[in-house]
Amino acid sequence: MKAFLLTLLFVTGLTASAWARLGETENQLITRYGQELYKTKMKLEGTVVTIDVLQFVKSGFSIQVSLINGISAEEEIHRLQGETMSDEEIKILLASNSQGRIWHEDTAKTDVPRKWHRDDGVAAELYHETFDFKTKAVIDAKLAAHDAVRTTKLDGF
Repeated sequence: MKAFLLTLLFVTGLTASAWARLGETENQLITRYGQELYKTKMKLEGTVVTIDVLQFVKSGFSIQVSLINGISAEEEIHRLQGETMSDEEIKILLASNSQGRIWHEDTAKTDVPRKWHRDDGVAAELYHETFDFKTKAVIDAKLAAHDAVRTTKLDGF
């Protein structure tokens, strides 16, 4: 029994290390996945925030990582075949992105998307085949961009 538990912990540790983690640098991501398929810059409309977006493919998943100031701030992990993520994959991805904190689920398991949050403002959303992890900085920047785009002021016309 002891050997089984140690083996299970070892395998889980290896599996978890295959996933990106919020807070990693571009070099750490390349070490984890290999060279990115593409890299692009984008500016969130209505803000001064510029994001580097990297795209990777590994083990049947597409991983899109948004870097703010060179640090992973949002990670979208998508099933290439469009399959729903298993409970085991969900657990591994949440654990990989916990940074030692506890995830709290905000929705019932039947809700789509399923949502989690951590006490530091990091959020995760799961749509059938896509898991999206966002830092508070990304959440705030996207809200600011959304508000800026939806303004009804006619300044500058």
